[in-house]
Amino acid sequence: MNNEINSEKLAAMNLIDVVESTMLGDLMELLIQEIKILPKSWAELGESQQNEVIYRAELTCRTAIQKATQIIAGRNHQTITATVESVTFKDGAKAVLKGFGHSFHDIADSCGQPVMVIIPEKEPSLEAPHGVNADKDQLDLLSSTGTA
Repeated sequence: MNNEINSEKLAAMNLIDVVESTMLGDLMELLIQEIKILPKSWAELGESQQNEVIYRAELTCRTAIQKATQIIAGRNHQTITATVESVTFKDGAKAVLKGFGHSFHDIADSCGQPVMVIIPEKEPSLEAPHGVNADKDQLDLLSSTGTA
């Protein structure tokens, strides 16, 4: 029993290491891609161009975080992301899932067998504004002290 607990802890630690290195790689790749495609230095970009870069960075970071969350939540089990299309209650509960990908064949193979469904909490941190803003093309008329 003690060996099982230790092996579970080791597997969880290894999983977290994999997630950390994967996320690090994804975010580093994003930075390098953005640096390569910048037509000018950040300071020379206009506000709208900076906003485009921020938007692309946000999408990539959100995707990396969602992947990491899915890996950690799955704890070395196969995971499938789907939308619950409907639920009916008659002789138990019956849910209809909608999603895409080759992983749905595994659901078909599991028909009649028990499966585990994990319902993630809504991530307020991913919904919140990121706080990264482009530099304004024109400075404000009043300085931070309220004087011109």
